[in-house]
Amino acid sequence: MDTGLLVTDDEIGKIIEAFRVDGAKVDGIYLTRLTSEDGTSEYVLRLITEDRPHDMIVRHVRLARENKLPTSARHIRYDYIRPDHAEASRVIEYAQAMGTHPVIIENAAWRGMYLDYVRVVSYQSRTTAVA
Repeated sequence: MDTGLLVTDDEIGKIIEAFRVDGAKVDGIYLTRLTSEDGTSEYVLRLITEDRPHDMIVRHVRLARENKLPTSARHIRYDYIRPDHAEASRVIEYAQAMGTHPVIIENAAWRGMYLDYVRVVSYQSRTTAVA
């Protein structure tokens, strides 16, 4: 499936910008494909934040009602996860090692985790060099 049909990098950029302008501390954002044992898959937009998930959900609903989020991205499920979350920390570490925007990760194993499909659009740059 062409994930470009789901949500574009520009739309994801608008989403993260809307949350940041509204006061959310969002460290990064990525789109990931989750595949279940029965073979079905779902795409999830994950915002990396230290803000409480409940606060982010309330903010999300308000931003959507105020038409501050792209309407084309309303069919995507959003998750709000902490920077120390196992998947988020590995995805961002991988993206930092690549050093580009966006970073596409497909069928990769990284630090003990399999990543089916991940498109990292925004992440904080690393401040120290990789050893």
